[in-house]
Amino acid sequence: SDKNGEECWYALKVFYNRVFELEKQLSQEGVRSYIPLLHEDTVAGDKKIRKRKPAVSSLMFIRQSEHYLLELQDRMKALFLYTSDAA
Repeated sequence: SDKNGEECWYALKVFYNRVFELEKQLSQEGVRSYIPLLHEDTVAGDKKIRKRKPAVSSLMFIRQSEHYLLELQDRMKALFLYTSDAA
């Protein structure tokens, strides 16, 4: 927990495979995020295409204060889940 408002890394469960959508939103807000990725190479005609694919379905990490995280969760309830064991 971040009792002084300091930034920490938090794990999120993102629903409906929308990790890249959430990543984009967070980037626009200046929030650092990390998604464990695999890169999948495919060939279409004579072009090689590299796709980003989550290594662990629905998992994402963000670095921010817990206060921000709780506010974000309130704004985007249907998109991800964060739970804290702090009571």
